[in-house]
Amino acid sequence: MSRAGGALRDRAHSAVHAVDLPAACDVPQLPAIVEPGRLAHAIGAALAHADPGVPPLVGCDVTKLHYRPGKGCRLVITARFRTGRRAGEEQLYFGHLPAAGRERRPAHAPDRNGSAPMAAAPRFGPPSLHLADWDLELWAYPNDPELPGLALLADPERVRARLASAPETFGFDRAPRSVLARRAKYVPGKRCGYMFEVRGWSERSREVRRVYAKCHAGDDARIAHEATSRVWHSPAAEAGEVRLPQPFAWDESTGIAWQEGLAGRPVLKTHGQAGRLPGLAAEIGVRLAALHGASAGLPREMDHAFLLRMLRESLAAAARALPPAASAACELGEHLLALGTRFPELPAVTLHGSFRMSHVMETPAGVAFIDLDGANTGDPGVDLGRFLAHLRRLEAQGSIEPAVADATAREFRRGYQSRAHVRVSDERIGWATAVHLISGGLDKALKRMDAGWLGALTRAAARSCPA
Repeated sequence: MSRAGGALRDRAHSAVHAVDLPAACDVPQLPAIVEPGRLAHAIGAALAHADPGVPPLVGCDVTKLHYRPGKGCRLVITARFRTGRRAGEEQLYFGHLPAAGRERRPAHAPDRNGSAPMAAAPRFGPPSLHLADWDLELWAYPNDPELPGLALLADPERVRARLASAPETFGFDRAPRSVLARRAKYVPGKRCGYMFEVRGWSERSREVRRVYAKCHAGDDARIAHEATSRVWHSPAAEAGEVRLPQPFAWDESTGIAWQEGLAGRPVLKTHGQAGRLPGLAAEIGVRLAALHGASAGLPREMDHAFLLRMLRESLAAAARALPPAASAACELGEHLLALGTRFPELPAVTLHGSFRMSHVMETPAGVAFIDLDGANTGDPGVDLGRFLAHLRRLEAQGSIEPAVADATAREFRRGYQSRAHVRVSDERIGWATAVHLISGGLDKALKRMDAGWLGALTRAAARSCPA
C-alpha cells in the first residue's frame, strides 16, 4: 500500500484525510477525493451546474469509507452549506465508486416490484449527482438506491400514516396524532434506523410511545423480523430472563422492520460513564446466558467452523492486499487458526450474532439487548468473543481505562458462567476474543484503507490468548 496524506483520526467524528491504497487497488482516485478541499470544489461545481439556486458549499468531508476489492468503494460524505443559520446546514451524501471495469449502478435502482421509485427531494440540490472525472455517483439523503424504505422513514407524516393504517399492530388504541423522528444510524446501501416518538395514540393516556424502524437492503427486513420474533416468543423471553424490543411487523414493499423503541440508553452512550461498566457487566453476562439458552429454533449459522472460516478468509484477504505492517497480525492469526482446530464443536445455542457494547441497553427494567437482526444458532464463543473484543478495542483506543476493562471482562465472564447452559472454558473464550480482534482488525484495515490500529489490536489479541 502507498500512503497518501496525513494521519487518520477518529473516523466516527472527523474527516478521512488519508488512505492506504493496496498495490492493486481498483479505485485509485480515492487519494484525490479525500484530499482536503478537492471534494468540496467538485461537488460545488456539479451542484452549481445542476441547480444554480443552491446555497454556497463551504466544505465537504468523507466521514466513512468502505472498500471492497473487486466491487468498489462506498463513501459517506457530509456537505456543509452556507445558509441563514450561523453554522450553516449539513446534508449527507451516499457515494459509490465502482471498481475498474464494473458498470455504474443506475441513479435509482428498481424497487422490489421492478419499477423505478420516485426520487425524494433532498434539502439542497438534486437527488443524485455524477462527478464524471472520478466516476463518483452521489445520492443526496434520503435517496439510496439499495434502501427503498428510506424516503418513508425520513418523512414523519408518511410514518404517521403507516402507523395509522393499523394502530393495533403497534399497541395503539387509535391513529396517532403526531410523530417526532430522530435518525439513529445510517449505513449507506445496507440499513438505516429511526426512532419515533408517538403522541396521541390513546384517548386515555398522554404517555409518549416509542417505535423503532429500520429499513434494510434486499430481503434483510424479513430475516431480521423473523429472527427477532423467534427470540421474542422463546420461553426465556416470555419469562423475562431475556429482554428485547417487541417486534411489530415488517413491510415487504419498503424493506422496513418495525419494533418497540425501548426507553433507555446504550451502556456507553453517556460520555465519561465507562467506570460504571463493571457494575453492569455481571447482569449483561447473566442475560446473555439466558439468551443462549432460549431455544428459539433459529437456523444454525455461526458455529465453531464459522469462526475458523471467518479468520481464514480475513488472513487470505490480508495476504493479497495489506502492507507489511499487518505481518504481526497475520502471524498471530495463523497461530490462532492452528489453535482453533483443536477445539471441538460445542452444543449449539441461540446467538445474538453481533453482540457488542452498543447493542446493550440500560432500561428501567434492567439490561436489554437490541439489534438481534442476525440472531441464529451456533457456538457461544461467537457472542462471548465479540463482546470482549469490542471491550478490548475500546481499551486500545483509550475510551476505557485498562483497569475498568479488566474488571468488566472479569464480571461479564462471572455472570455468564453462573447461568451458562453450555460451559465454555476461559481458554476458549480468550481464543474467540483474539479471533474477533484479529479478523475484525484485518477486515477494517482493508475496508477503511487504514492499518493504523492493527498494532494495538494485535497486542490486545495476544493478551487475550497468550501463546
